[in-house]
Amino acid sequence: MTNQMIVAPEQHQLTINEMGNVFVKSGFFADTRDQAQAIVKILAGQELGISPIASMTGVYIVKGKPSLGANLIAGCVKRSGRYNYRVVEHTDAVCRIEFYEKDFDGVKFVKVGESKFTIEDARRAGTQN
Repeated sequence: MTNQMIVAPEQHQLTINEMGNVFVKSGFFADTRDQAQAIVKILAGQELGISPIASMTGVYIVKGKPSLGANLIAGCVKRSGRYNYRVVEHTDAVCRIEFYEKDFDGVKFVKVGESKFTIEDARRAGTQN
């Protein structure tokens, strides 16, 4: 092990090309086979204010279009400060989430909706997991 100092991220910047190359060479991102794919994922996340590592683990290309994984969507909702959610039911058969928005005064959250997804919904949609 060397005595090399670890530099804070804001003090050492990699270009997106360099970053894409490092991510692919690391072998940690099985769905990213080459530098161009890594760069696309990084740029897709960057447009939404998502860090490069989070983009590599949570941006997926589905039928040629960038899509966000649930973890990134949840993070964006929480990070907004205006919206929030709460998982109220989570079993093998159903997942139900309540969504909230800050009231007009920006003081408290008010329930604005609910989403429910069941195993039957998954079967009808033909999801793979």
